[in-house]
Amino acid sequence: MQAQAVVAVLALFISFGRNLSLIYDVMFYWMPFFNKFRAPSQILALVQIIVPICAGLGLYSIVTRIRTATDKQKNRLLIIAVAAPVLMIALFYMMAEGKDAYIAAVEGSQ
Repeated sequence: MQAQAVVAVLALFISFGRNLSLIYDVMFYWMPFFNKFRAPSQILALVQIIVPICAGLGLYSIVTRIRTATDKQKNRLLIIAVAAPVLMIALFYMMAEGKDAYIAAVEGSQ
C-alpha cells in the first residue's frame, strides 16, 4: 500500500507540469518518451486507479482490526464511526452558511 501511495503522490506532482518544474523537468528532459505525453495531466490516470485500490486496502485493514478488537476497542471504533460523519455534515453546513456571507462581502467590496 505504501508503494501505491508513493506512486500516486509522484503522479500528482508530475501532473502539475511546469507549475512544479522541480520534478517535471527532470522527467521531461531525462526520461525517454516522457515528452511524448500530450498533456501532463494524462498521468492522473494512475491516481484514478491507485486511490480506489488504497481505499479498498484501508477498508480491509479496518474490518480486520474490528474482527480482532476487544469490546472496549469496538466501542471506541463505534464512537469514531458515528462522530466522523456527524462532524463532516456539521462542517459542510457551516461552510454553506459562510459561503453566502463571503459572496455578499465580495459583492459589497466592488
